[in-house]
Amino acid sequence: MKVLIADDEPLARQRLRRLLEECAGWTVCAEAVDGDQAWALCQSEQPDLLILDIRMPGLDGLQLAHKVEQLSPPPAIIFSTAYAEHALHAFQTPATAYLLKPVNRAKLQAALAKVQALNRAQAPANEADTAAHLLVRRSGQLRRLPLSSVMYVQAEQKLSSVHHQDGVDLVEDSLAQLEARFPDLLRVHRNTLVHLPFVMALNRQPDGYSVDLRGGIRLPVSRRLVTSVREALAQHSGMG
Repeated sequence: MKVLIADDEPLARQRLRRLLEECAGWTVCAEAVDGDQAWALCQSEQPDLLILDIRMPGLDGLQLAHKVEQLSPPPAIIFSTAYAEHALHAFQTPATAYLLKPVNRAKLQAALAKVQALNRAQAPANEADTAAHLLVRRSGQLRRLPLSSVMYVQAEQKLSSVHHQDGVDLVEDSLAQLEARFPDLLRVHRNTLVHLPFVMALNRQPDGYSVDLRGGIRLPVSRRLVTSVREALAQHSGMG
């Protein structure tokens, strides 16, 4: 499997390369000195795994981790950093493991084993949404929520409320961040995203427009977004 190492410290890159050479089945395909170079290499090299530093010039590791979710299929991610305080933010990304520097062989091998196990578990899945998830906060803990169960998301002050088939949870991502990560989340209002598979119809009301979702849910549509919503629904219906 191909590995891209992204770290602005030459010694850290050398150490990871040396350790990976001792791990059967893994090949370093490229190295990047910052997040911007890593993003470019992700698109050209199509690695199976990224090992990312968090503090880097340009895009940092956390930003890059969210950005690579746009790729199909997205690579697995392992964070490697000297700063333990980044752990909470790292767990809000689709990362498989979080390693503190200096990385040792045993911990790296354990992280690689997790990547391999995850790849095997997801191998039968063909739909992009099968692996897609949001990291929500429930009862003080972070949990993975499948995108497939999300009906709509609304902005709630500093957080966003995710309305799904089993209830409502909070997510720290902004609507703009969610909209960028998940193309099937469609903005219908400045404070609302709807999940396209749940939308039944766009309707004209006496005071404007609304979208009807499965389960009898009706949400207002901003007048300035009516055209883009109609086009998105037509395209989604045509693809279905």
